[in-house]
Amino acid sequence: MPCSSQSMDLSDFPTTPGIFPCNAIYNNYDHLLWRAMENNVPEKTIASFPWILWFIWKARNEKVFSNKEIQPEASLQSALAESESWVFAQLIDNSNAEQNPLTSTSTHSEQARTLPSCQVDASWMSGDQVWGGGLVIDTADGNHVYGATAGTQVLSPLHAEFEA
Repeated sequence: MPCSSQSMDLSDFPTTPGIFPCNAIYNNYDHLLWRAMENNVPEKTIASFPWILWFIWKARNEKVFSNKEIQPEASLQSALAESESWVFAQLIDNSNAEQNPLTSTSTHSEQARTLPSCQVDASWMSGDQVWGGGLVIDTADGNHVYGATAGTQVLSPLHAEFEA
């Protein structure tokens, strides 16, 4: 059984045979993002879903790029700890905003960001014949420029990131 299935099985998400989980990824997302709330799944459980997915993805990357196995239990525990840390960090940020109503955390972080800024990412798989890349440029006037590229295979994921 893949790590992703085991991680979800170990989580608090209630399963319904034939409905969740199923082989259709969009049906699973629909269930986790909308139907779970309708079925009275606790908000804390629903809020942990993105973190679990993120840590499943990180475990996948460790396997693909470093040939390192991350156990589903460890992946799930890390995801739940990060989820709780995020909730706690939001409480602290909200209390700071209440103490000083003239400044908010989001405004401060937006002002600290230097524009224009560019974010890039790349996709690289061993044995593939091509790599892919994408970018987003945020301009000072609030516009966003998006781009994508691809090329013949390069030596490593780092090379693909550099090319992107």
